[in-house]
Amino acid sequence: MSQTPDMDNLLDTFLRTCFPSNYGEHSLGMDVLALRELRGSHLEKAKAAILEGLKKNPEKNPLLAALELQLVEAIPNIEHWFNEAKSDRAKGNSAKGDFGVLVYVLYELTKDPTYIADMVEAVRTARYSDFDNSVSQLKRLPLTPEGIRVVWQRYKRRSTVKKLESWRDQCISFLKEKIIEPIGKSFLESLPEEEKQELSALLSENRQEISKRNINLLRYVDGAERYGKENLNESREYIKIGGAPINGMTLTNLLRGHTDKISNLTWSGDGKVLVSTSADESILVWNFEDHDCQHILIREKKNPSTITYPNSIFWIGKEKLAVNYLIIGSENLRSVEVWDLSTQTTETLSEIVDTDKLHIVTAFHDGKRYLLSDGGNPQPSYSILDISTGKREPFLTEFRGIINAIALSPNGDLLAFALRNKTGADNEESEIVLYDPSIRKATRKLTGHNLYINQLLWAKKRPLLFSASHDNTIAVWNIETSQKVASLEEHVGIVDGITLSADERLLASKSREDRTIIIWDTTSWKVLMVLRERNENGDAFAWHPSLPILVTTANEIKSKSATAKIHNMIRVWEFNIEEFINNPPFIERFDQLNSKDSSG
Repeated sequence: MSQTPDMDNLLDTFLRTCFPSNYGEHSLGMDVLALRELRGSHLEKAKAAILEGLKKNPEKNPLLAALELQLVEAIPNIEHWFNEAKSDRAKGNSAKGDFGVLVYVLYELTKDPTYIADMVEAVRTARYSDFDNSVSQLKRLPLTPEGIRVVWQRYKRRSTVKKLESWRDQCISFLKEKIIEPIGKSFLESLPEEEKQELSALLSENRQEISKRNINLLRYVDGAERYGKENLNESREYIKIGGAPINGMTLTNLLRGHTDKISNLTWSGDGKVLVSTSADESILVWNFEDHDCQHILIREKKNPSTITYPNSIFWIGKEKLAVNYLIIGSENLRSVEVWDLSTQTTETLSEIVDTDKLHIVTAFHDGKRYLLSDGGNPQPSYSILDISTGKREPFLTEFRGIINAIALSPNGDLLAFALRNKTGADNEESEIVLYDPSIRKATRKLTGHNLYINQLLWAKKRPLLFSASHDNTIAVWNIETSQKVASLEEHVGIVDGITLSADERLLASKSREDRTIIIWDTTSWKVLMVLRERNENGDAFAWHPSLPILVTTANEIKSKSATAKIHNMIRVWEFNIEEFINNPPFIERFDQLNSKDSSG
């Protein structure tokens, strides 16, 4: 005798996973299974929740739940968000919600063929992390010449996706299925001979060849094929001094001294000194001419049980460092200490402003004023401190929203910052405000990211501003035209940081989520190198202010045992810029290796 489903529990499961209150509770498979079992009043409550949810936000789970039920009552809500998204995209803004899912659900509910062109456009412009889903959705729609062409073009772009083993397979699966149709055969015949041969070879791959290609790609991205086995230890990621993972990039030194996560690397203006901060509560000052640790700076504690983390550093002239500290104990406090390197003594900026809740955001070019933040959560407030007078005045109070990622332009005329107008929404947009501090007025706004912006970076030699975001992308803005000139989409995780080489020919970006540092050519915006940083404890990096030298962090594990000692190292990379830039693009290099391997 079959049991009657517990409708209350099924409804609760559906509502909890379709409209999660806690981050990480999304589970579409679970809520669809629950939805299929609902009956009667419980089903009506689920439908009402879907409709109410779609009035507020175009979230993926309610959209697909509406599709599961063929809920035609939801069409007006979905069309509203679709039109909003299409309008945003036409203006060059980031659309609220997943455009591809909106189009796909609308087509499946209405079977209106006009949406096919929109689905093709969704694939053409899909962000890195959504690409595989968009191709999968397009596969279910009627085939058009434009549809098959856009998948082939995206394949030819060599853009990777969330899962390395599937980054090509979605395209190849689509093409294999569609090429046998008359439209597909016609498309194949229309290609130039070289492309026709390439596509034909892909379509004829058997399962063994596909598996071999994916294994080779993973080995290449993980390092074994790029670095060479002689340069790797057991963890497959430690390169010895003198090792070159790629032409024109050589590991020249390893600086050891920290025993915990290295949180910040900062160069002096003349490049003679490198300063590193760590969760081991120390600041190490390195003489970069001989790579020796010149000073170890440790803040004295009033209470031995507190933990004092030095976070970020600002140089004051050549001999002083302003250091932001986070003090963890009975309550979380902030303190700003100014270290004099000649005497290795400190003075506390907190005493000047009479508070333990402030930290420095940036220093103005006059050498007298600091922009401070109280670090309030979720909405910090800002003020300007004049250290010559000790006076502090409120700043940026006219903005109603969360301000972060503040960066002062090279000439000091403009302040760029990210502004979010609301909190708690997964798809909320952050706009970039360009602000003239001399007249206390916003001059322009730049929109294009649909999630939190982590860092802004000004170029000194070109009118460019870079923004790194939670949406896994880096935007490149032309400040003279206020236009986005490039969107860099190779990371598969949140982009935490960006830094420019001294000649500004190379941009380096890092992501703690995908544990990579990517180096970009700032002329073509192509990926030149993906450096795996397979460690939890190091994520800082910085270009030398005048030389082609990049410092990054890494772990070195000395033993296989559970009590293995971990050294937190600074890796020093020296570049031959011309040789490095003239390497084949990163993924094409894998293609060449794979081609040689296959021919052998």
